[in-house]
Amino acid sequence: MSCVALAAAAASAASAQSLPTDPPYKTIRGIVELLAETRLDLATSGNPLYYKNSDTGPKTLAAAIADECGEQPDPVNEFITKKALDLNGLTSAEYEIAPGEVVAIPFCLRVEADVPVEVKPGDSPSSILVAEYGVSGPKTLDRFYKMNIPGVTSAKIREFTRKLEVGKTVIVPFASEERIFVEDTASDKTLQDIVTSIDNTSTRSQLESLIAETDSAPDSVAFRLDYVPSVTFSGASPDAECRGAEGQTASVFDRELLRARFAAEMEKRKQFFAEQQPESTAVGIIDSGVNKSSDSAFFSDNLFHINFKELNSASGEDNDDNQHKDDIFGTNFYQNSGIIDPLPKGPEEAHGTKMASLILGGPDLGGDWFGRGGMPPIRLKVINFSSLLPQVRTVDATKLKDAIEYLKGHGVSIVNLSLATSEKLVTLKNSIRSQTEILFVVAAGNSKAGMGNNLNVTELFPARYGGRTSGNDHVVTVGAHDLSGALAKFSNFSAEFVDLLAPGCAVRVRSVEAEATLENGTSAATAITSFAAGLIRTLGVQDPANIKNRLLVGTDFDLNLKDVAWSSGRLDVVKAISVYHDAVETKDGAGELIFGTIDDFADLYQLCKSPPQNHDPAKLRKVVYDVNGDGRAMIEFWIEVDDKLTRQIRCEQVQGGDASLSVTLTDGQHRDIALAGVREIVLATMKVQN
Repeated sequence: MSCVALAAAAASAASAQSLPTDPPYKTIRGIVELLAETRLDLATSGNPLYYKNSDTGPKTLAAAIADECGEQPDPVNEFITKKALDLNGLTSAEYEIAPGEVVAIPFCLRVEADVPVEVKPGDSPSSILVAEYGVSGPKTLDRFYKMNIPGVTSAKIREFTRKLEVGKTVIVPFASEERIFVEDTASDKTLQDIVTSIDNTSTRSQLESLIAETDSAPDSVAFRLDYVPSVTFSGASPDAECRGAEGQTASVFDRELLRARFAAEMEKRKQFFAEQQPESTAVGIIDSGVNKSSDSAFFSDNLFHINFKELNSASGEDNDDNQHKDDIFGTNFYQNSGIIDPLPKGPEEAHGTKMASLILGGPDLGGDWFGRGGMPPIRLKVINFSSLLPQVRTVDATKLKDAIEYLKGHGVSIVNLSLATSEKLVTLKNSIRSQTEILFVVAAGNSKAGMGNNLNVTELFPARYGGRTSGNDHVVTVGAHDLSGALAKFSNFSAEFVDLLAPGCAVRVRSVEAEATLENGTSAATAITSFAAGLIRTLGVQDPANIKNRLLVGTDFDLNLKDVAWSSGRLDVVKAISVYHDAVETKDGAGELIFGTIDDFADLYQLCKSPPQNHDPAKLRKVVYDVNGDGRAMIEFWIEVDDKLTRQIRCEQVQGGDASLSVTLTDGQHRDIALAGVREIVLATMKVQN
């Protein structure tokens, strides 16, 4: 049996395993008697808490830990602080959390002493203690009476209890809030293990009495911040208005033209890199899994970035010591297994499968587009966040950080993120901003009903980490256009934070039923952009900032899109991947694309009344003609300055005339093209200077 066949067998066996059903959520409260050892076990074995700075000013991480965890033994506080730094990607506990920002803090139980409480109707001393502390034993009651009754006696206790007035303030000796404890799947200890390990029988009995089960968790922001913030997958409504003809589907690219263009660019790559052999680009997809085991005809082993250390070793074990068992094609972060197939629960079960098919080129191109036996230009590495947890389709943000680090460790250079949260998660921000050697392609997000949101006003992450003003040259934020080429009504948009638009309406994808179906959403647009980015990297453009620039210049410029994406453009995959040849698009009909090498850059400026000065023509990346500028036709020049793309250089365009552009075509022939008939020119990124 071949290595690849073994991979299929291992994956099939893994997916056939009987998966345990997660128990209900457990609630727990703190008690004073807990020793440091138990507190450390809880901090290690429980999923983190989330703390939101609701103050009007900044607050240090140390202060946030104090607020959330209260007074803890020194070794516990040191551990919590150290782990919080790691969870959030920080280096100092003095990091200032801005108002509205959210930090992850290891699980802890806060117990407060001498807490004032207002008496409510029906309250008794015992009910107050149970409500505030969860415990109302003889010792706790005795302490309560001593704190509230001067010179306490039995008679005074009876009188105090009889005259307990509503609205009166009493002091409880201890108070602790109920918190939901979710066991970290990577932990060696369960909550029951932790409780059982407590030597003191009284303490163990008290803690056991404070643990309860609940079948469902409240769906509220406050709960998510106390447990796991919901980072949801971005999919639009299936009945989204696409503004196309009946039966029309998205035109993503011309399949045969793409095949030919990619082959021509790969030939040029051989010349550019001499003997260096090309490698497939590993693209990571963080989503709800990929339907591999039951659709292996499409998702063949060859299309995955295989972990051979796990493939060639014992099944059911973590053979490469990365804390993930059997992670041949990827891993499931909730099950700690190599099961990349989605777990059947909820309407978004198929989301990851659909997006994976687009990252590979779509159901009409698929795994064979590069030729039988040839090297696939893109291979997938899957992070499966589908789970059997009661709360459907949520992604723990700290596990998202771990997922990105996992992908980096497996050689992934592009990560597809169709996720969205309105919370300013410090761990999410730092996870993305610190990994500058990875290109993140992220969804702008959708409105589930009505018009999409302007991200200049609506804060959504990681969408707002892209665009021209975020400072992240390695993040591309993608909005969706409809079948007419306009912004899809459901798509979020922004001239500041959205880089470009891609097809997101009636897009053909591969479903979990192993057939083609249609998908709407910025997720689809994002996956198509990841496909283009993967091809660009395989062709030799390796720096994430340069890949992003290539995606931006490889757009069809449309001034009507100036307020929805900073490139004012729709992704054109064929133009974007022409990294070794200049691409000239004409105005005729649908626009002819002519590929070759421009003989003289001076030709590009012939229609300028006053050619722009003070820029290096070698840094010129795109020229757009007939741009409307206050009633005058302008020429727009896109250049790179310190690897950043700018499109602020313009000149007024001369109308008419017989100026022409001389191009050496890919077959060696020469052609003169009338500049008056040119729509735009995309210049090669990888070539010898003219």
